[in-house]
Amino acid sequence: MAILGTTPTQAAHDWTTAYAAEVKKVSPLLYSPLKAMMPTLRILWANKKPANNGDGWGPREKAYYNIEHQVYSPHKGNRNQVYTFDDLDPITQSEWSPVKWWNAAGTNEYEIADYGNSSMSLYDLAEGKMRAIHLGDTLYWNYAIWSNHEETLTGDYIDIESILSTAGQRIPYPIKFKDISATSEMVSSIPMLIRKTLAGHTLGNIATGTTGATANKFWQPLVTVGGSIDQSASGDNIDVCTDDNLTTVPLTLDALNTHLRAMQVGNQYKIYAACPGTLYQFLVNSVLAEQRRMADQYLKADLGINMSITFEEYNCVFYYEPMLDYLWPGTIWFFDPECLFLCYDPIFDPKVTAWERIPGTNMSGTVVSYRHQLVRPDAQGVSAMHAYTDES
Repeated sequence: MAILGTTPTQAAHDWTTAYAAEVKKVSPLLYSPLKAMMPTLRILWANKKPANNGDGWGPREKAYYNIEHQVYSPHKGNRNQVYTFDDLDPITQSEWSPVKWWNAAGTNEYEIADYGNSSMSLYDLAEGKMRAIHLGDTLYWNYAIWSNHEETLTGDYIDIESILSTAGQRIPYPIKFKDISATSEMVSSIPMLIRKTLAGHTLGNIATGTTGATANKFWQPLVTVGGSIDQSASGDNIDVCTDDNLTTVPLTLDALNTHLRAMQVGNQYKIYAACPGTLYQFLVNSVLAEQRRMADQYLKADLGINMSITFEEYNCVFYYEPMLDYLWPGTIWFFDPECLFLCYDPIFDPKVTAWERIPGTNMSGTVVSYRHQLVRPDAQGVSAMHAYTDES
């Protein structure tokens, strides 16, 4: 199974060794990642970057990225010039911490005996459980990258199945994110990284405010609000949008042009724009009909979906992201994958611990471990348009 790039590894435990030797050859054929990974996750996974340029997270578990928030101004010159030197500190460094999480499956000697004495092999047993791990991890990623971190915990877990069912998804899988005490313990998300500053918040260890020296305007992304929205007033997700269609206005070409001009003019961003179904279809049918080309075959493969068009004037690819239908029906999210990307640890991307016998039990288990974070080193290469609807 080839979801998120993980496959079962050769096993340490005797009963799987003969089967595990063939796993890497056949596993990618068993389950296509296009069936589980939604378009945005495919983009992020294809453009992920190792922490600290491949050096890993380090003993402090941090990744660092520099941003230039000041520049030196040029001077008119004279034949006999006396030079002066501005005292500036033009570089600010953002820092990001990873999130560690894991998934696991076990079996026992009775199950092993039952498979060993049937038409199904022990390989089938191991592969089936690994497929369920991979699918669960992928479904979690699909949801987590769009979370507003406003979920109510049920005990020590987030019930993702219940959230998506309430939001209208037809048949969500029974997926939870377990063993957490706060939503901030999830991997960061696109809504967490693209916030409109209201009260002020800290991101990447850099504070943003609304006035004065603490505003850090270069650390604030462009956020356009058509109608009205709700934002979190406190907590780890302060300033994050929690309701993107409190009131809405129709999306128009003028509004889209105004937003993209502010984001793109003078820059060389390659922008992806994730849309809910209604806004995407409106753009296709009404707004971009004369100003678009269909995405090329490589782009379709990259997105894993045919529903994508390119707005050439702004080097912007609009695509349909199904998860937005349930979580962000009034928002288009824009990002350059060089400015917002998945930062990973090459060792835990993921690390698969082969099937091993658990001492003192009749069980064997396998574990898949991750250490990632979604980061946003460049605030100007991301943006959002909230509280819009189609004209119907």
